[in-house]
Amino acid sequence: MGLGIWSIHFVGMLAINIPGTVHLHPFTTLLSIFPGILGSFIALCLLWRLGVRLPLPLRGTMFGACILVMNYIGMTGMNFDGYLSYSPALFVLSIIIAVILSYLALYIYDRLQNRLPIVAALGIGLAVSVTHYTGIEAAYFIKEDAALQPTALLLEDMSAVKVSASLLFLTLGIAVYLLVSKMTSATNQLRDTERRWKFAIDAAGDGVWDWNPQTDKAMFSRRWNEILGYAENEFTPTGAAVFKAIHPDDVRYVKKGVLEHVRKGGESPYKREFRMQTRDGDWKWVIARGKVLERDTHGSPVRMIGTLTDITERKQSEIDLLSSKRLLQSIIDRAPIRVFWKDRESRFLGCNILFAKDAGFTHPDQLIGKTDDEMGWKEQAELYRADDIKVIETGEAKLDFEEPQTTPDGRQIWLRTSKVPLLNPTTEEIIGVLGLYEDITKRKQAENELRLSKAQLSEAQRIAKTGSWTLDLSNNHLDWSDEVYRLFEIDKTQFNSSYEAFLDAVHPDDREMVNQAYLDSLNSHKPYEMTHRILVGDGHIKYVHETCETLFDKDGKALLSRGTVQDITERKQAEDQMRIAAVAFESQQGIMVTDADGIILQVNSAFMEMSGYTADEIIGNTPKMFQSGRHGPAFYEEMWQTINSDGFWQGEIWDRRKNGEVYPKLLSISAVTDTDGKISHYVGSHADITEKKSAEKKIDKLAYYDQLTGLPNKVQFMNRLEQTLEACVRDNQYSAILMIDLDHFQKLNDTLGHVIGDQLLVQVASLLEESTSSVDTVARFGGDKFVVILPELASDKIKAARTAEKVTRNILHTLNKEYQLGRSSHHSTVSIGVNLFGSETLTIDVLLKQAELAMYESKSAGRNTMTCYDPKMQSSVSKLVTMEKELRSALENEEFFLDYQPQASLQNGRIISVEALIRWNSPKLGLVSPDEFIPVLEEMELIVDVGNWVLGESCECLKRWHQSGFDYIRIGINVSPAQFKNKNFLDTVRDILKKTKVPPGYVELEITEGVVMDDPQYAESLLNDLHKLGLKIAIDDFGTGYSSLSNLMHLPFDTLKIDRAFVKELPGNADSVSFCNAILHWPRL
Repeated sequence: MGLGIWSIHFVGMLAINIPGTVHLHPFTTLLSIFPGILGSFIALCLLWRLGVRLPLPLRGTMFGACILVMNYIGMTGMNFDGYLSYSPALFVLSIIIAVILSYLALYIYDRLQNRLPIVAALGIGLAVSVTHYTGIEAAYFIKEDAALQPTALLLEDMSAVKVSASLLFLTLGIAVYLLVSKMTSATNQLRDTERRWKFAIDAAGDGVWDWNPQTDKAMFSRRWNEILGYAENEFTPTGAAVFKAIHPDDVRYVKKGVLEHVRKGGESPYKREFRMQTRDGDWKWVIARGKVLERDTHGSPVRMIGTLTDITERKQSEIDLLSSKRLLQSIIDRAPIRVFWKDRESRFLGCNILFAKDAGFTHPDQLIGKTDDEMGWKEQAELYRADDIKVIETGEAKLDFEEPQTTPDGRQIWLRTSKVPLLNPTTEEIIGVLGLYEDITKRKQAENELRLSKAQLSEAQRIAKTGSWTLDLSNNHLDWSDEVYRLFEIDKTQFNSSYEAFLDAVHPDDREMVNQAYLDSLNSHKPYEMTHRILVGDGHIKYVHETCETLFDKDGKALLSRGTVQDITERKQAEDQMRIAAVAFESQQGIMVTDADGIILQVNSAFMEMSGYTADEIIGNTPKMFQSGRHGPAFYEEMWQTINSDGFWQGEIWDRRKNGEVYPKLLSISAVTDTDGKISHYVGSHADITEKKSAEKKIDKLAYYDQLTGLPNKVQFMNRLEQTLEACVRDNQYSAILMIDLDHFQKLNDTLGHVIGDQLLVQVASLLEESTSSVDTVARFGGDKFVVILPELASDKIKAARTAEKVTRNILHTLNKEYQLGRSSHHSTVSIGVNLFGSETLTIDVLLKQAELAMYESKSAGRNTMTCYDPKMQSSVSKLVTMEKELRSALENEEFFLDYQPQASLQNGRIISVEALIRWNSPKLGLVSPDEFIPVLEEMELIVDVGNWVLGESCECLKRWHQSGFDYIRIGINVSPAQFKNKNFLDTVRDILKKTKVPPGYVELEITEGVVMDDPQYAESLLNDLHKLGLKIAIDDFGTGYSSLSNLMHLPFDTLKIDRAFVKELPGNADSVSFCNAILHWPRL
């Protein structure tokens, strides 16, 4: 900058037009450079940067003075023909301008040098230029021959050089004074600061060192020497002496720290912990801190200053702590389990070496700060994290749980882990989680292998049908393998697991034998084996082969019995079959034996008789000689494929006898294998099923035809009705269904018995077939119901209806007649419901319901009539459907109740007996007559349950009456035919009497005459059993049926109830009087 100012000055000088020749004096010209440099030094605040800070006005004055001195010395250095003179006013003005502009220029420079350096430079340049040209303006250039002016004479006396030199030295003096004052003050302040700093460091127990790396000279404080045991100034003040006192193992580490600090420019302080030898030869741990304060022009450090602190006690504590930690770490590392601990964020704080190796690291320190997400088992990280959170949040340990882990090499292992909260020993605050685990992969593998081995053993036992067992004689606990449970077909959870429980499963006939064999084995100290039977499942028998051996202690006391049980049922059956086969070979079943190639080796006599060939004609040939030609090659190919793959084939086949007759037979072929599992023979069993086939045809007929009447049954009828419906839709025709029910048929059955009833059904069926055409279908629908299909009557509805009516009236007329049933006659009529249908989309069930509804309307109209279905009848259908539906739950909902009809003594009018009568009060239908709902109960097969309820409820009521003092009253209970014929009826009666505890002699069961005579032997047996219980028996409606008095005389009945048909005409009707007198005198005969 000084050279720049000087250049501005001389360039300006060259711009002045001076008369004559001008020369520059070399020394003076060079001398003028010095004020320019001094001014620049002041302007750029270099003194301040060295610690001497000058105020801005003083700096401005000094900077202006330097510019003036430079200007006027430079002008003095000009030699020309004449001399130089100055205007006093302008000279003074140039001084004022120099100072003011220098001040302003430096003010601008201080403010803008960092933000707008160009503006700051322009300010300084302008100040220099204005000052220079003002000084030029103050100068007069006078030639030697020119006249002198007064002002010029004044300045001539004053030598310009002297004035300039005076000003320069005055400025230098002031600057030197100020500089020295500032430096002295700064030095004093620095000394005070260093004194206070050293005092503070000494008070803190730290020693101070000051070292010049260039000269290796050093200074050490008193405390520095004390730390190492030296007196002040006793230690050699060099860096080399310090490095010599450092422990040999630490020298390189310390030097490296110094070099790194210097190389990095001293940005961060130097710090190293190391050992130094004391004056006594001991070693102390110290920490040295330092920083480079000065550097030379090349950037090399010339001064470093720092402190030295004795940390021997702390280091010893750290060493002791580290030793403890190492001891603890050594203990943990030697533990056979993995140990780790984490903070609350699941970051690892430490672990033992086994855990580190599991994680894929060589040292535990490598895991510190990491999480499970950064491990090889990151797939389980979320699982582990969830466990950590639960333990930390609840404060409860999670112990001995198993979890998977993926190793760094991708293997899957299993761990048994425990996690507990990690506590701060001071605050007891949970700061993390401590965990440990052991690798149980081998154990899991062993368990899996054991499980697999057990499964294989179990499977082997299953295949071999052999199970194992162990009996602990100290507690009588019996342990069975799974196969034994399967063999005995016993639920493991239901088994008592004792020796006695095993004996309970042994067949009763073998139980004593098995128990004795086991006791003999215990007494003789010898194992045993035997074959016996067991009862399993639903009571069927299995054969088992059992072995047993017992372990004894040294005193001969039995400790443990163990053995095997093998299912030999199939083998036993096979042996039996072999014995049977030996006999069966000569039985009526045809037997053929061939070799593996199908060559016939042997046949029995039954086969020869069946085929018509002799043994010589058969043996040596193949079975192809018997083929009938009814089966193609594919049939035989499939048959032999099945035999060779499954070892067995059975099916029906047609063969040809020697006389050419083709006949059916049941053929069973079994493949016989040798010890290597290869087929060696084939054995064929041949049964002539000619008669069976004929019987099957009869069975097919029975399946679709009623056995009693020979008419199509309900199944066949439904098939034909479905075909008729399809034809109506296809051909747009009308057809009709006739639902026919015999009037009062149930009463006939109850009075005369089923045999008489069946005779009537057969005669009616025959008449129905005579009354219809061959295209019509007449079927028995069940019981006393018949159904007729009149197909495709006409395409016109009216014509079809007329035809149907004509046929129906003909049937009514034909069936309204007297029938000869055995030795008595019976007049019967029918009620018919007619349902005409066409191509409407109605289901079979709907059509039948409609026909049935029309039939019931006929019955309601007085019977012996026909009724065509009218949609208005639907309500009756709905009622019938509703009745069926409601009856299903009526008993459960307690909708039935009993009325009691009293029987009084004619002598005193006293009630001596009552008859229980069932009633039904339906929530939907109201009070329903027994005549309506009892037939429905019988049809729905609910009559037995309802009858049993009547029996129980009547006895309960009788019990209450007797308890109330009416202990002379008897009760009569009607028994329905279905109830009487039920195989459980006797047990039901016995249970009710036992439950109610009523005297049996006060209960009278009323049985109809027809039911008794339907099966006299059964009736006699059952009535005898009921009579033995003490019950009274009454024959109801006597006189209406066809009974044998000789049979009645053997029945144990107590009462005959004469049908009211005879009683109501007494005493006017002589026949009725005679009949009743005969009955009354019968017991006296």
